[in-house]
Amino acid sequence: MPLLTCQKFTLLVFLICHISACSNNSKHAESLNEDISVQNPFSKLLHSSYKIEDSAAFIKALREIYDLKVHLSPKQADEEKITHFELVNLMGSDEPYYLIEYDWIAGSTAEFPWKHQVLLDSEGRLIKVFNALRWELLNVSPHKNPVFLTVVASGKGNGGHEVYGFIEDSLENIYEGYFNYKVQTYDAHQDQSVFLNKELYLMIEDVNRDGYEDLKFYGTRIWLAKETPQGEYYDGEDGVSFTIENPAKIDSVEYVFLYDTVSGHFKEIE
Repeated sequence: MPLLTCQKFTLLVFLICHISACSNNSKHAESLNEDISVQNPFSKLLHSSYKIEDSAAFIKALREIYDLKVHLSPKQADEEKITHFELVNLMGSDEPYYLIEYDWIAGSTAEFPWKHQVLLDSEGRLIKVFNALRWELLNVSPHKNPVFLTVVASGKGNGGHEVYGFIEDSLENIYEGYFNYKVQTYDAHQDQSVFLNKELYLMIEDVNRDGYEDLKFYGTRIWLAKETPQGEYYDGEDGVSFTIENPAKIDSVEYVFLYDTVSGHFKEIE
């Protein structure tokens, strides 16, 4: 694990110190936040040289304090790890937040992708637990903090993007494309079609020239089946199956979401 800043040390110390206070039964986020918000128990350590040597204890504390649901197994126990730890700023808030990614490596298909991203405020209160296949801090405005962009996907390979920012002190998914699987922007499920490289590209662009940046998802769809006039799909012709290398057809995909100044959300263009 890379060297951590003093601010990062403070949260690690906080988590380790709380191991002994945690019972075997995990607490829920609401009651945890009430306990944690009483004071900042690690504020005196901001300038200390305290180092954490026991990453297993850190992971155990993280799971118990924030009630993370993890499939426990020998492989998970041997290979689980913290893959990211950073103090970040997000759009709509001036406060810093701790972003921790915990990868427990193995689990059932229903638990895919076997990762948790945990967002905490500077006092250790839980803001949200994510289960993203991948994520990034994305600048969608030159004058604002970045948003937290995630790609969520099922074990079969169906999924899409989410875009998080703060509105009136509340973290929200401000992109309205993936509510209830409305728009699929990640497709690795080889049924009727897949996207080239699985995930659509994302461009930040002022599409309607109103002075605000918008979101444009675009890419290539590779069809692995053809449809009959009766609406049934078939996956090959002349004894040869359709594959990514031998597609039924290829077409372009584009979705545009305009920034709405009233709601602060990105809404699909009509």
